[in-house]
Amino acid sequence: MKKKPQLTESEELLPLVKESVLGSDLQVLGVAQVKQLISLFGESASKTLVTLHQAIAANDLPEVAKQAHTLKGAAGTMGLMQLHQLCLVFEKISPRRFYCWA
Repeated sequence: MKKKPQLTESEELLPLVKESVLGSDLQVLGVAQVKQLISLFGESASKTLVTLHQAIAANDLPEVAKQAHTLKGAAGTMGLMQLHQLCLVFEKISPRRFYCWA
């Protein structure tokens, strides 16, 4: 029987959603604004994911890093911690020396 690979302490899975982020946004912005933010995130993330998939298919590591960085920031702002963590991995595997922040 094979043992399941264990995550190291630094690789522990984060919560899917950091509820305190959404709770804070709800208190400050209200339900209507938070719904609008979620909608805008969905639209923006969809476009970013298309570009990210294209960059991965083209093996364009600088673009992979750029799109992962963009999605990571948006995910963090929304409290989507697992997505944020995943994007960080993509960002780190792409060579930093090729970043182009145009």
